[in-house]
Amino acid sequence: MKGEYNLIRLENISDPVPESCDLYPLKVKIPSAIAHTPEWRNYTHFAYCISFDINLEQEVDWGLFLGFIDNEHRIYLNGKLISSTEDEEKRGNTLFYETPVILHIAKMGLKEQNTLIVKAKKFNPDSVDGGGIYAGIIKLDDYQKIVTENQISKSYGLGKNVLFLSTSLLFFILYLSRTDNREYLWFGIFLVTISIYEFCRLELKKDLGLDLITLKYIEYLVLSFVLPIFSFFLFAILYKDKFHFIPISILCGGIIFFFAFLFAGNIFNVESINIKYHVPFLILTSIILFIASLREFYKKNTRARLVFITCFIPFSLTFFDLLNKKFQFLPAFANIQISGDSILILVSSMTFYASYSYYSIQKKLDNTMQKEEILRKTFQLYVPPRDIEKILSKFNAKEELLNLGELEEKTILFCDIRNFTDLSEKLNPNQTVDFLNSYFKTFNRIIIENGGVIDKLIGDCIMARFDEDKEFDAVKCALEMIHALVPYNRARRRTEEGQVSHGIGISSGNVIVGNIGSISKMDYTVIGDTVNIASRLESLTKFYHVSILVTEKIQSKLEGSVLFREIDTIQIKGKKAVTRIFEPLAIIS
Repeated sequence: MKGEYNLIRLENISDPVPESCDLYPLKVKIPSAIAHTPEWRNYTHFAYCISFDINLEQEVDWGLFLGFIDNEHRIYLNGKLISSTEDEEKRGNTLFYETPVILHIAKMGLKEQNTLIVKAKKFNPDSVDGGGIYAGIIKLDDYQKIVTENQISKSYGLGKNVLFLSTSLLFFILYLSRTDNREYLWFGIFLVTISIYEFCRLELKKDLGLDLITLKYIEYLVLSFVLPIFSFFLFAILYKDKFHFIPISILCGGIIFFFAFLFAGNIFNVESINIKYHVPFLILTSIILFIASLREFYKKNTRARLVFITCFIPFSLTFFDLLNKKFQFLPAFANIQISGDSILILVSSMTFYASYSYYSIQKKLDNTMQKEEILRKTFQLYVPPRDIEKILSKFNAKEELLNLGELEEKTILFCDIRNFTDLSEKLNPNQTVDFLNSYFKTFNRIIIENGGVIDKLIGDCIMARFDEDKEFDAVKCALEMIHALVPYNRARRRTEEGQVSHGIGISSGNVIVGNIGSISKMDYTVIGDTVNIASRLESLTKFYHVSILVTEKIQSKLEGSVLFREIDTIQIKGKKAVTRIFEPLAIIS
């Protein structure tokens, strides 16, 4: 039913009007605000005359959708009053122009040829904008179909709000997980602001019985911050952490309009300020943001490409919505929430961007974890596995290694090959390396199986350490290493490579554990008298012609579980005290 209809000016909404559309002197397109025609801008009361024909033989439950009528109205069908806002006016409710007028006219005296007269009062008599049936195509259709479409529209609007709020929560969580991405923070704030703004515009508010004037105030107050917050979001993408004066300037403008709306006096003044000054400010600001984005795009700013991909369509639709509200060149869209739909597109774009960003991060993380696993496996060839986490835990927030030493109780084992110099002289370099690798492979495994840690390999010597109260494991390990020489030498005899023997010294006590060295070379190792004593005992095995020597402290602790033979009482070099040394012979079972 869109098209051109008849119009007449009234002095009051209760003035009588002609019943024939031919007697209405003016022609107007519906939907279209009265103010869209310059000579009618001062009209405050007017009446439309709309003629339409119906085939009464059709079995249709007729309904009429009149779109959005500006404020108070009286509607007559064939001379009969079928809708009025008079009761609402008496209660002081004046804001109805954001709720579409839907009438069930099937049983209201329909004829083949019908005349519909709509008397209306302009919402804001002081404003040169608005007025009339200004949005929504007039439609004659099945009543239930019209009602269903309107309910879907309400649900769609509410659904958008729920989506905006839930998505804002998602972006706040993303920001907290990645604090360097300020665009996530600003986009979350932007979505909360949009949610409040769109809720104030929902048709559902009348069904909920909310105070419409209060919601209209809130709508304009929130609107003053929508574009400033969006500008912060936009510049967070374009410039990352760099400061820029444009969003600050836009925010200052938003604050000015916020207080202008707050102290405007009444809702009519608020709407006038919005139409005359705020909407032009939003249009100008949008142009500035577009130019800034375009400038960065031509400067090869890679993040500007992201702005155009995510924001161009929503930005264009919102800009169209602002222009259309100001100049009404497509009045049918004047009250359709295009800006809300454009934000929906922006939400989808940003969600895709965030998803792709986190997908990229996950791929990098997977690659990093794979490399870390390879690095750890390689690192374990040089550093005992149980020490890796200790070393990594000693890095501070600046990724600087903390050289912190700790005093711990350890059992130290030294094992050295006898007559290695004579053996190596008979071998070339490759054979020497092969011999050492096979030796370490065999005897390192025994140490690890008994719970020891290979601290370091010093030429042909193995230095191992066992945790506190693990003296028995260390002695058991030493005995197994001596017994393992039999099958090891049997294999060497088959290749005529010569026999191997070794001596082992074991000591228990306090040691200092930490990162020892300099920035160019560092070891995670143990130092102290206990280490020196174990090394000295290993050297004395040659003098006493025994395979293993341990301290008196170990012997006294394991006396009931290991069979020992006392060897001598000695004074360790550099020590005043004397100590007895023992040879472990076997485990007592």
